[in-house]
Amino acid sequence: MNIAGVRVFLSKVIKKPEFYFCLVFIILNLFFTRQILGVNGVGNFVFVGLIEVAIECASIFVLYKMRGRGEPLEKQFLFLALVLGSLFIILLPPGQSPDDITHFRRAYGISQGVLVPDQVVNDKGAIGSLIPENTDFLSRRPDHGTYEMAAEELFEEKGELSNQPYTSAALYNFICYIPQSIAALIGNIFGISVLGIAYLMDIFNFIVWVILIYFAIKITPRFKSIFLFVSLFPITLQEATSVSPDALTIGLSFFLIAYILYLAYEKKTQMTKKDYVILSLCALVIGFCKIVYLPLIFLMIVIPKERFGTTKKKWIFLGVLLGAVIILNLAWLMFSSRYLVEYRTGVNSKEQLVGILKNPIKYLMVMFRTINVNGQLWMSNILGITLGAFTFNLPNALFFISFAFSILLFMQRNETIKLKKADRWIFLLVFLMIIALIFTSLYMQWTPLGNDVIDGIQGRYFLPIIVLLPIILNRSNKKNYPVVISDVAVLYYSLFLNIVACITVFAQNA
Repeated sequence: MNIAGVRVFLSKVIKKPEFYFCLVFIILNLFFTRQILGVNGVGNFVFVGLIEVAIECASIFVLYKMRGRGEPLEKQFLFLALVLGSLFIILLPPGQSPDDITHFRRAYGISQGVLVPDQVVNDKGAIGSLIPENTDFLSRRPDHGTYEMAAEELFEEKGELSNQPYTSAALYNFICYIPQSIAALIGNIFGISVLGIAYLMDIFNFIVWVILIYFAIKITPRFKSIFLFVSLFPITLQEATSVSPDALTIGLSFFLIAYILYLAYEKKTQMTKKDYVILSLCALVIGFCKIVYLPLIFLMIVIPKERFGTTKKKWIFLGVLLGAVIILNLAWLMFSSRYLVEYRTGVNSKEQLVGILKNPIKYLMVMFRTINVNGQLWMSNILGITLGAFTFNLPNALFFISFAFSILLFMQRNETIKLKKADRWIFLLVFLMIIALIFTSLYMQWTPLGNDVIDGIQGRYFLPIIVLLPIILNRSNKKNYPVVISDVAVLYYSLFLNIVACITVFAQNA
């Protein structure tokens, strides 16, 4: 492009509102970068700032050109997710996402053929299997010089194996560790170091997540911008690029919700064998990932009988599927319950359950009190203002910006679905059931007996069901409501927010 062409291009761009939107956030990001680097980071600010602006401008340019070519939203998501995911994988070392060491050990054990662990590895009754000894980096807190140490460890030999515990992860079905286990298997075949295997697990996990979210955005008939925005939360990208099975859980939840919306409100013909297979596989795996999200399969009830052919065929399929999935998941739960170890003093799962059954009103008050005490912290975690194991804190101003952006996006009415009253109740009940299961599981397994607040709940646990909120709040659009937050704004804001997140991580590890 010659000088005249550049001038024409810039004259067109400057006239667009998105130019000023991006300009404002580029300036804000530079301000936040200076704040994050602190008083001792003046020398690094110029270097980091130049790289930051270069990544932002290059990404904006590519997104602008993609939109000009008429590329669909899912392809724009794919580009931005690959850019931001790569930054997270590079800048957020393995071990600094929640429970990385536990999930690494479980996935590595599965890669060695230990699908169902039964080896007691210490005098406390912890369950585990043979794992490489040199995994200290997986419990390393953020500190200056982390990247230098990682560069050295990346080429170290794997070392000896020893029995190491991962009792809490033994509760998880081996199916939700398939991407990580394949990565570990490949890593061992090629003699990659332990840290290299951990990075490979992150990459494989991320690839599966990207594929699921890509198709979720593609097939959902409405609320594409909501799926896009929540998928690009910093906390979502953190989980997607970690060893945790949360990556598969979030991706599969989004895909299943999108597929049900497609079948219920977009597809006009009867379901094919492929539709039946996809629904069945999703229903089976979602419960094995985390049983608290099992109620998502009840959303299939909103699919009209016409998609099945007759009412009888609908209820036969749903009855058999729901029954089989529930039985299989309960069977695994009963089997894996032997791994339940009360880690915290005062925890007594049986007594907690008895207390709930004897006085459900008191338990409801505990739930409401927990929301009152921790609600703001959860919101901060969901929006990605706190990352890692609550070790990275983004500037407080971003919480208010992200919160306002989310409210405007979730409440705008330019995209709606005409729901039947019964369907709305189903979406709401599933949403509330999952929240109740999250609360109750941690109340029984993690909260000391007698506590009036439930311990251990984190905002990221609500990520798989956030996209249900705009569906529940959805109203028929009788007027042409304006688009307050466009897809373009979602893409650009997600870019700027995650760049600040990456710089926050970098500042504490460089």
